[in-house]
Amino acid sequence: MADAETNRDPLDKSQARFRLLARTIRVIGGSQLPHVQPYLQARVESILSKAIASGDEREGGWKSVQLAPLMRDAASRPLALYIYGPRLTAQPEFVEALKKYYQDTMAFAGLLQVIPAWMQGAAHAAATNRGKAAKTLIRFLRSEILAEREELSKQGTKKEGMEELSLLHHMVDSSRDSAYWTTNVLIQALVGLWIAAGHQPWINLHFAICELCDRPEYIDLLRAELLAQERLDYPAVSRLPILDSFLKESIRLNALDRMAVRRKALQPYAFTKGSPHVQKDEITCVSSYELMRDEQFFPESERFDGLRFVKDLKISAAAGGKGFGNPMRGTSVTDVSKEYPVWGYGSHFCPGRYHASLVLKLIIIHLVSHYDFRLEKEKQPWKWYWDSFQLPYESTRILVRPRSSQLPN
Repeated sequence: MADAETNRDPLDKSQARFRLLARTIRVIGGSQLPHVQPYLQARVESILSKAIASGDEREGGWKSVQLAPLMRDAASRPLALYIYGPRLTAQPEFVEALKKYYQDTMAFAGLLQVIPAWMQGAAHAAATNRGKAAKTLIRFLRSEILAEREELSKQGTKKEGMEELSLLHHMVDSSRDSAYWTTNVLIQALVGLWIAAGHQPWINLHFAICELCDRPEYIDLLRAELLAQERLDYPAVSRLPILDSFLKESIRLNALDRMAVRRKALQPYAFTKGSPHVQKDEITCVSSYELMRDEQFFPESERFDGLRFVKDLKISAAAGGKGFGNPMRGTSVTDVSKEYPVWGYGSHFCPGRYHASLVLKLIIIHLVSHYDFRLEKEKQPWKWYWDSFQLPYESTRILVRPRSSQLPN
């Protein structure tokens, strides 16, 4: 029988979930980022080196690699390690189910745009092979959550490494006294997180790498910035102003969705100025495209300026940036604001943005430090538009080869 806690209304449930996620990801997880980085970095470097080594041979020592699958794996698999821990991500069946569940969800989301409501059940069964990947994830997660609870109930049980640092571990540990956070609710939250972790980060990364290929002068700037660092631990990586600014500018001009802060009305609502009126079940959103091209905050907003957000004017000027008269100068890629709503806004902003941005930076750092790279077909478009979304072409390929003189880690 369901208890009163599990019978909350949808808004209460949403707030309960966000509170736990904010605590486990942003507060606990954020404080542990210096300890998490070496594990994420090792996973990133392993994925990149293996994928590049197996690329198609080209003249001059180049390897041709399909960019989308490379970026998808390089961004998503380290985040999977953080979310689910080393035991689950060492299971090939679980990893394959993560990949298939993401593909199934994207395929079904596309079908929802063109089919009537009465066909949705049949379409879901067809697109997802009757939910086979989801059922596999649920089976693995249930077993892992129960094992975690049993281990936590034993006095003196000591976890080490990523087992102790994983989000799954923290969620189970932090929810032990909650009647709401049953095993099923934890599973729902952990499966839902994968769509966020497995979707936007790799697309942002794909666009950033393409921007670097189109603007190789920034590769030189990044290499100079990295060469000036004594070490590349978490404090150093999080403080790299040119890398942070370049990534933020790339996301600004290549935002996955032209709309942001989507909210569904649970009851009829009227804004304080009386208009517009929103009916129950209608969706509201803001135009991230227009907000991030507002000349008041982003002068010459259509121009790509990878140094736009660098705080230190001396660094910006030395690297060729303008920086003057820019009210957003000094803001970080992880900052949440109404002018830059990439991570959401209000009470439900993305608590995992620090982990996501760290993984993207580690990937760019490794590629810039250890490889030369460029688009195989320089004039070929690398993104296309569908509804309000910008999406990468799966066909885009880059040429990659090891650098003769690699920067130290």
